[in-house]
Amino acid sequence: MKCSPTQSWIRFQQTIALFGAMLVSSQACLAGNVDVPAIVSKPHLSSQEFYDIAVKESKGKKWDKLFNGKDLQGWKVVLANAAPGEDPEKIFQVVNEEIHVYRDTPAGKNMPFGVILTDKEYSHYRFRFEYKWGEKKFAPRANTIRDAGLLYHTIGAEKIWPVSVECQVQENDTGDFYFVYTGGDCPVDQAGTKFLDQSLGGKFKTIYQPNGIKRVIKSKTLERDGWNTVEVVVRGDAAVHLVNGEINNYCVNMKAPQGESKELLPLTAGRIALQCECAELFYRNIELLPLEGK
Repeated sequence: MKCSPTQSWIRFQQTIALFGAMLVSSQACLAGNVDVPAIVSKPHLSSQEFYDIAVKESKGKKWDKLFNGKDLQGWKVVLANAAPGEDPEKIFQVVNEEIHVYRDTPAGKNMPFGVILTDKEYSHYRFRFEYKWGEKKFAPRANTIRDAGLLYHTIGAEKIWPVSVECQVQENDTGDFYFVYTGGDCPVDQAGTKFLDQSLGGKFKTIYQPNGIKRVIKSKTLERDGWNTVEVVVRGDAAVHLVNGEINNYCVNMKAPQGESKELLPLTAGRIALQCECAELFYRNIELLPLEGK
């Protein structure tokens, strides 16, 4: 019986997961720590192969609008200085079918960080949105580059910042990974800090800092003036980042401390959030296309 591309991908991942478990076990015996192996040598799809399978599966399917252009139905505001669900200063406003962040706030004013967070959780999907920077910046980041971000596989408490994986949205840095109290295996360059696909010689390295945040720099800068499109393709514990249609980061085996024991376990689902970090900006055309899961 011939397998579909998705079935082939799933069987491939199941096979390499077995080899991965054997590898981690051997490392645990040697190092006494199963949480953070330095280098991961098991095989994986390249970032382009991973993306191409999702694109092929998407043909003929409809994207779901997660933002209706009228209000924030389906989303919840979470700010650093307010109870979840409250937005006393109206930081997130819907105007002209766009989410205008810090619309009425005077430039330079001290403002809180925050997110809008989906009501639902997601696991296997393509998610995309457009963003554009405004002119104003606010304390405590009034004199720094403009910053925001996409958080996905967000779990646990509704706070700033929640346990999640971030696709960075920041001037000249859009596409970076930030593992916010989470971790994953990324193909990186010799320095171990910048995405380099394994097809180009990159080696998978586990990126994780207990109780901390770790970064993997994107392979190239793709942001442009005006509107930009960001897409993440997520299949359970693996994801690829695209900016304006080009891949610039990739991760597999995402994981997070979970349960009362805070055991490091696969991170395969969670809510989606869009950040505000003291820079005026606009979001629009926020859409999700579900993909087949295990």
